[in-house]
Amino acid sequence: MAVVALGVFIFFKTRPATMSKDSRRVAELRYVMSKMRVYYEEKGSLPENLSEIITANLASSTLLEDYRGTQYGYERKSSTTYIVSAVFDNNPGNDPMSHYLCSETENRYCYDVSLTTK
Repeated sequence: MAVVALGVFIFFKTRPATMSKDSRRVAELRYVMSKMRVYYEEKGSLPENLSEIITANLASSTLLEDYRGTQYGYERKSSTTYIVSAVFDNNPGNDPMSHYLCSETENRYCYDVSLTTK
């Protein structure tokens, strides 16, 4: 009985910290997306990689990775669509942005983004 109580205590004690780290990742991905839009509006195209938005002085180099040093993913799919991704501790299920598990081995979730032209 004490082992079960200890397990429940540990679960609830560590869960909020993990969730806030995942919330931070979501916020950082949203920031990346906002910088991608600015880059697209200024350059007329999406960058080949995340480093280009840093080179364009739109963001700092800390944008490329989360607090653990795990790099955020980026893949340009077309002239107006791309994917950004991050390794999460849990499924970012409460995130209103559409996402899907794109790598079970590292718990990486992907977000498909489509830019609309004005």
